[in-house]
Amino acid sequence: MTILGTDLVCIVEEVLPQRFGGSITDYQLVEREDEAGFTRIDILISPDVPGVDEADARRIVFDALKKDGARSGSAGLSVEVWKQADTLRIRRDYPKRTKVGKIFSFQTERLQPK
Repeated sequence: MTILGTDLVCIVEEVLPQRFGGSITDYQLVEREDEAGFTRIDILISPDVPGVDEADARRIVFDALKKDGARSGSAGLSVEVWKQADTLRIRRDYPKRTKVGKIFSFQTERLQPK
């Protein structure tokens, strides 16, 4: 199911920092493929941002996707499928930096072959 990346980026750059504090460099989306070939979206929240309840953060993300995604057409059924498939996960980890030290709001990780 498709949810627009712009809706997700808005959440990590605006919604979560406004709710929990920190800056946009404390939050990051990481798209990865799991061992079974399913796409997973991790939202990394820096451990330096205190008082973040992961279940609350996940609910806020889904609520924002339903609200903002309704305008772009990427909400509704997609959000419900993502919930059931456990596609979106909140992880307390530092956002990944590029080799030159930049932090992008969205990263893609490839599964390393064994």
